[in-house]
Amino acid sequence: MQINYQQTLEMRNFRGAEDLQPIVDLINVCDRFDNLDDGASVTELKSELDEPSVDKNKDIRLWEDGSGNLIAYGDLWISEPSDAIDGALGFYVHPDMRGKNLEFQIFEWAEARMAEIKQERSFPVKLRAGARDTQTEKIALWRNLDLLAIASFFAWNGVF
Repeated sequence: MQINYQQTLEMRNFRGAEDLQPIVDLINVCDRFDNLDDGASVTELKSELDEPSVDKNKDIRLWEDGSGNLIAYGDLWISEPSDAIDGALGFYVHPDMRGKNLEFQIFEWAEARMAEIKQERSFPVKLRAGARDTQTEKIALWRNLDLLAIASFFAWNGVF
């Protein structure tokens, strides 16, 4: 994939089946680069996104370069209320695009989505994101965003 660094990035909604393979390809590129053993398949991703609790129009975002290449993917997994509604942020950014402010854009999207959920459901919310101890870039990002470390997850240190 030839990423176009000169063009504006576009955030867009999930379009369904046509997005599954590009998302899986991005996840697998990121996993190989980060030496993770997760990997993904279209079947697994489709199954996850077909969960009734997933709002595909609001809880999934994709970022493309000006040539239409998928360079980032983010999703929020929204819990049922207990003491608060948890939003677990998962995201992947193509290794060539990391550290170029895209991670902050993904976090801002997730933060705005959780604020919407708080408004819609009139219930406190918490935004969480995970990072393995080997994912030093993500850990640095979370610390830069003033997230609190809670075991292997980070929670936004702010008020919704």
